[in-house]
Amino acid sequence: MSQRRKSIEYEIVKYNPKHYKNRIYLKNEWTCIEDIGHQFEDGILSKDEYLKTETNYCNAAIQILKQSECNFVTIDYLRKVSKKIVRLYIRANQTEEDDIDLTFENLRKIEEGKRYNVENIDFIIRYALRGLIGVYFLNSKRLVALTIDSEDFYRRVMTPIEPKILNKIARSNDLYVDPRDIWSINYCILFNSVLILIS
Repeated sequence: MSQRRKSIEYEIVKYNPKHYKNRIYLKNEWTCIEDIGHQFEDGILSKDEYLKTETNYCNAAIQILKQSECNFVTIDYLRKVSKKIVRLYIRANQTEEDDIDLTFENLRKIEEGKRYNVENIDFIIRYALRGLIGVYFLNSKRLVALTIDSEDFYRRVMTPIEPKILNKIARSNDLYVDPRDIWSINYCILFNSVLILIS
């Protein structure tokens, strides 16, 4: 009987490792959807470029979950912003060519404790990347977790898949495995054991 690999926690980022020095990222890059239209080292951030990166994060997250043999994940933690902020955001950002329907109805469909097929979490990830929610996906059976919030486009994932496979998934989506820190498996197992006990 083969032994299951232990899970390790990683950061998946859009930031090229060559621009880190002493664990600090030196290049001036965009970090959120509100940066669309602003000037950075590589030029003005366009909506198309933002959406391309957002899609890359969604694809990478779902591919990692599938590679980790997860068909379903549960939202173990959910943070939502106020309706007022959502209303202002929709008014400022919703356009006819947008790739997701930013409505209160869709936002209400996202519930803590609810189980989702990994094929159907794309819109949840996009809401999180845009700062309208913070979400922690968990599959305790596989010891797999995915944390998505809007802070600087860093996404933390815990998975048993081999680092070289994780890196391949990241690079195929024009993303990177953050070179600065790999968290201890002992912490990951302890953290998930606590989650299982209190669930």
